[in-house]
Amino acid sequence: MAPKKGSAAVYTKEELGDDPFARGPSKPRPPPARKQNIVKSGNAGSNKPEPVPGEPVAPPPLFPVGYKTPISLLTERCQKEKWDRPSVDPKKSSSGEWTASVTLRRKNAKGVAETVYMRPPPPPSPIAVEKASAMEAKHYAALYALYRFANNLQLKLQLPPQTRDYWAELEKEKASSTPNKQWLWSLTPFETAAAAPPPPPPPTSTSQPSSRIPSATATPSSLSPFGSSATSRAATPTNPKSEAHMSKRWLEAAEIRMPTHLRDLVESTIRGMMTRFPSAVANLADSFSDHLAISDVPAAPTPEDISIAHELTSTGFRKGHVLAALSYVHSARTSTSSNGDALLKSFATGPLRLAVLSYLHLHTPEEDLPAAFRSTKPADAAARIATNKDSDALAESWKADQLALETGFPREIVGTAMTQAEGVHGVAVDLMARKLVGWSGDASGLSEDALLAHLSSGVSEGQDELESRRNDEIEGLEGIFGDRFRRVDTGVEILCSETRRRPGVAQDQVILRVLFHERSSYPSPTSDPTPSTPDPFIHLPTFYVYSSTLPSYIRLHLTALIAQQFASPDHEDWLDLAAQGFGGLVGEMANYLMDVYQRVIDNPPDAREVLANFAPKQEKVVSSVLGKKNANQGGRKGRVSRPPATAQAHAALQRHLEANARKKGYAEMLAIREKLPAWSMKDEIVDLIRNNRVVIVSAIGVASRVGAERLEDINDPNSRFLVGYAIRGERKAGRDCRMLFCTTGVILSRLSRGGDPDLDDISHIFIDEVHERSVDSDFLLLELRDILKRNMQIKMSATINQAQFSDYYGGAPCVEIPGYTHPVQDHYLEEILPNLSGYYPSSKPAKKATQAQLDRMRESFMSRGISNERTLMALEALTRAERIDFNLVGATVAYCLSRSAGSPGGVLVFMPGVMEIKQAVDAIRQAAPSSERIEVFPLHANLSSQEQSSVFRPVKAGHRKVVVATNVAETSITIDGIVYVVDCGRVKENTFDPETGIVKLVETWTSKAASRQQSKLMYDTELFTHYTEETVMNPHPTPEIVRIPLEMLCLQIKAMREDEDVKTFLGKALNPPDVRAIDSAWATLRLLGAIEEEGGTAARLTPLGAHLAMIPVDLRLGKMLVLAAIFRCLDPILTVVALLSSKPFFLNPMEKREESKKARSMFYTSRSDLLSDAKAFEACLAAKSRGNSDLRIFAEDNYISLSTFRDVLNLRNDYLTALSDVGFVPFRASPTAPGLNENASNENLLKAIIFAGTGRLVKVKLPPATFDKGLSGAIERDREAREVKFFEKDGRVFLHPGSLLFTETRFGTPHPLFTYFSKHVTSKPFLRDATEVPLYAVLLFGPKVIVDHERGLQSGADGWVLMRAWPRIGVLVNSLRALFDADLEAQIDEPSWAGETSPVVTAMLALLEKDGSLY
Repeated sequence: MAPKKGSAAVYTKEELGDDPFARGPSKPRPPPARKQNIVKSGNAGSNKPEPVPGEPVAPPPLFPVGYKTPISLLTERCQKEKWDRPSVDPKKSSSGEWTASVTLRRKNAKGVAETVYMRPPPPPSPIAVEKASAMEAKHYAALYALYRFANNLQLKLQLPPQTRDYWAELEKEKASSTPNKQWLWSLTPFETAAAAPPPPPPPTSTSQPSSRIPSATATPSSLSPFGSSATSRAATPTNPKSEAHMSKRWLEAAEIRMPTHLRDLVESTIRGMMTRFPSAVANLADSFSDHLAISDVPAAPTPEDISIAHELTSTGFRKGHVLAALSYVHSARTSTSSNGDALLKSFATGPLRLAVLSYLHLHTPEEDLPAAFRSTKPADAAARIATNKDSDALAESWKADQLALETGFPREIVGTAMTQAEGVHGVAVDLMARKLVGWSGDASGLSEDALLAHLSSGVSEGQDELESRRNDEIEGLEGIFGDRFRRVDTGVEILCSETRRRPGVAQDQVILRVLFHERSSYPSPTSDPTPSTPDPFIHLPTFYVYSSTLPSYIRLHLTALIAQQFASPDHEDWLDLAAQGFGGLVGEMANYLMDVYQRVIDNPPDAREVLANFAPKQEKVVSSVLGKKNANQGGRKGRVSRPPATAQAHAALQRHLEANARKKGYAEMLAIREKLPAWSMKDEIVDLIRNNRVVIVSAIGVASRVGAERLEDINDPNSRFLVGYAIRGERKAGRDCRMLFCTTGVILSRLSRGGDPDLDDISHIFIDEVHERSVDSDFLLLELRDILKRNMQIKMSATINQAQFSDYYGGAPCVEIPGYTHPVQDHYLEEILPNLSGYYPSSKPAKKATQAQLDRMRESFMSRGISNERTLMALEALTRAERIDFNLVGATVAYCLSRSAGSPGGVLVFMPGVMEIKQAVDAIRQAAPSSERIEVFPLHANLSSQEQSSVFRPVKAGHRKVVVATNVAETSITIDGIVYVVDCGRVKENTFDPETGIVKLVETWTSKAASRQQSKLMYDTELFTHYTEETVMNPHPTPEIVRIPLEMLCLQIKAMREDEDVKTFLGKALNPPDVRAIDSAWATLRLLGAIEEEGGTAARLTPLGAHLAMIPVDLRLGKMLVLAAIFRCLDPILTVVALLSSKPFFLNPMEKREESKKARSMFYTSRSDLLSDAKAFEACLAAKSRGNSDLRIFAEDNYISLSTFRDVLNLRNDYLTALSDVGFVPFRASPTAPGLNENASNENLLKAIIFAGTGRLVKVKLPPATFDKGLSGAIERDREAREVKFFEKDGRVFLHPGSLLFTETRFGTPHPLFTYFSKHVTSKPFLRDATEVPLYAVLLFGPKVIVDHERGLQSGADGWVLMRAWPRIGVLVNSLRALFDADLEAQIDEPSWAGETSPVVTAMLALLEKDGSLY
């Protein structure tokens, strides 16, 4: 029995079994009333009756005591979901076994009752339920239902032991389910049931013809004398997913449109690209018989092919279209292995049915689609409004519309022909028919030009004689065709299609319409040549094929076929009949149409070719649609070829060394070198390197120091010879360079895109600072271990932790070089603090400590001779502090300087970051003794090379050097004159939580190994206690590879090893990262479109991923930069990317927050925080162009940070250089160059690129609109900001109050979408840097678009973002995306983005500009 009206029950075949008449679920049984006065627990004893002798003993309980039964667990879960109590109904089968079914019920938010019926499948399914007793069957059925909607929970251990095997079988069944069965395991069964398609309607009785079949005997109309004017095809069903059947989520989804002119542009672009692969389309239609089945051909269709063909033809697709689609998809699947085209791959993957449907949507003209797949509401539908001023023009326009509707010619072509024909319909039809066929050459007497010449000559014969011949032919036609023939006001019509109805068979209407208009001279004999008409003009009837059921392109093709017979050798008699002028042609034409129309309908032509003669002649694209390459645009930068290591080269180097040794400067430098610890071990080191491929050693100097030792000046091109260096964006090395100092990133770049994967030009490689365990250094070590197997000549030396790294390289020999020959004196805080007069901690301890911890601290301090209570309390406070005390830093440096008064020695201070360096510099300058003249230098990675080099220069006479640095100044840098080191013991590290995906930069204690590495330098002062070192500091630094996101590392691995499984590869690292971190990185790469969807962690890079791997910036920022270069909106996106990499652009002083917020709001634009800040940056540039004083005043008035402004300027240049290095922009191009910014004012494009970089989507839920009455009608009431809510897939989120969109209440669409760059969780999850996202941005740059051919589009596999749209839009968008990937792939080796714009990019721009709207 079917469920009652209003119920949401859904019964599937699997649930009802093979019997379609099986009853639905029974009514729920009310729970039994609880018996009164029953004690369920306590010490009341048992009231269980004693067993009666002789009677059978009750069976033991089904499950052990202490476990919840499956029915109890099911009931509990239903209660937690606030559903009704479940009903479990047993049923005895014919075999005597018991099974059961479960009914779930609830009331939805609107109070409507909903029901879901669940029944385990019958045998032989492994999850079938057949039990000996009804109760046991009920429990197992309850377990089945419980798993169906709670399979995400770990309930297995709560189950009785004997039921756990069944739970495991359910898990296996879920894992092996095909995509069309995934709905069974939905966690939201009621929503899934509501979204399920309705059951198919019962078949139409064969005794009653369908009213949808066009009738040849229907009541005539002005347009269709022989049938109705219906536009839908016979037997076409209505859309099964009308709004009445859509789920609430689909009804609330945003609607997206594609106007006709945009659709034509996109389709022409896609079809033009497909001409690159003519061999991909093989004609396999002959493998199918007329009944879509065949058995006697070699390449017979599969059962799946036949099933799909039957399904789609019964839906309303034409058989020829379906066979062509199957042919193309099968060809794509067989040829894609040898053809890397992205468009072919899109047809070659995924389910066959969806691929065929996608092809049909792409290639079937819109008017020929079945009604269920046709756009019901064109985006550009418009009505004409008549006025007195243009009433005549409007009348002519309506006539042209009428003629276009009848003939099938496009409205634009009809308008042109009507102008040529001076408004005479018949002449316009003659002109269009001749153009349609393209008569010329041998058929010049039939051509359009011949007709125009004849009309202009004014030659005509007597009207009476012409009418007599016409009447004779008309009478003959009436006698031949009988009821099929009809006279009309404009001429005659002959019904050429079948008139007999066949039940259940689609029946089309085909009419030959002949016009006898005022300028027609048919039938007339051929006229003699004249000076104005040298070729004889052949008088033909004016005709076209009309049909109320066929699409225009098929009607036009039938018209063209008839016309072509006049110039065909098969119908030479037609021309003879025409030349004689006695008629008879119309009958021949009608007979021919009767013969061919059904074949054309079954195998329709290519709609593009039908009107090919009307299109302007264009050169076909054969090899590529990419723009022409700019003559000034280079390709990728390859590696520089090095001179070979020949005997002559070695001799030249020896001569150079000997020449240097004779110079005075060399002897002086040699004396300094001989004092270094490594000098005494030089022979041992050289011998080890000569005899071993891998050697573990200690420190090596920087390039400038080594160059100076060889009497070379790195900064002087005329002086540098053998020594050079290379860092990102800067290289100073001559062609004869034999010793290149470079960063780890530079050598990794050489390995990946530098064309030297085996380091063939390298004989020795020294790796410094590997003990810091950066992610790049660990990756390099992993790569070098494999390179050593391929390149048998290369030798390697590393300054790293000896034992661990020696084992990693198979027992490589080690040699240790002491830092200095003099003893190093380590002084901890316990020794320093008593000597710091005038200093005492001013702040209270931030970290709590137990009494036991306090006692251990005191014991540690006292064991080192501290007894003064004030000092003990100060040490305790500093030990428990969580922040650096900069007064302590200043006092300690002052103590070091005063202790060594009169000595030229300097001080090196280690700080964790740039801000701390600045504060320490200020504190040192304040605390330094007045007697000491000091020069304080900051040293960190953000300084320019020139600023860093100033640290190494000698200071003025009588001055002392104090360097405050990050850990860049450890053993890799030798600073002359430093004798004291002050180490705060703190570092800043990025930490990544793979569970939340959040990265935080945290300050923490350095490791013991890093502290010892610093203390080896000189006299060392530690600003921490022995207790801190022993109890808090880790033995070794935490490797960066296990504490940061791995997206860029995974990208680098895939760029260098395209088929490598990333998990397997990283599992061989020195310290393998957490697998969850790899999965998180992989998910991000997939979200941003950098890797292919299939293949897991062994998947290859997409073309976009290959480009991103070449740009040494953050992955998200890199994607923005790449797209900005491609779409030519570089300047604003450079600013956005630089802003995201900098500190806040606007100052936010505590006392003037409102003023600052108001100043920033003055730049608000485009519903985007980032574009608003970019607008403020442009205003700053304008102020700067007027002078620095104007800039300063402008910045102060608008609370803009000048330091951030300067940072953004510098970063823009850095990012532009990065794009130039990989060939995306011309070398030394300006960021504001017009050629790179043609689309910089396209706001939707800019928002789309920002979204492409973030990959994050937020839905905005607006409150229902409310209206107030006004004099001119209803006025929508303004919403309040608090009524606007934001949601991510995982739940509700909130805009940060500092966002300019925080108070936004009006949006351009009823279903807005937003993206953001960062999220911070405090009291709530707050989003920063928000930007509105156009709908087409989601389709073009978001997750893969899944086309639901019955409801719309889905962005991503999770189904969180739905869009109501004509499915054809999804097919077109997916095809564009595939072609865009092809463009990117073609540009990897030979970039040419500075040339002409690709047609694919042009089409994408057109969609984004107005977000698919008409205006």
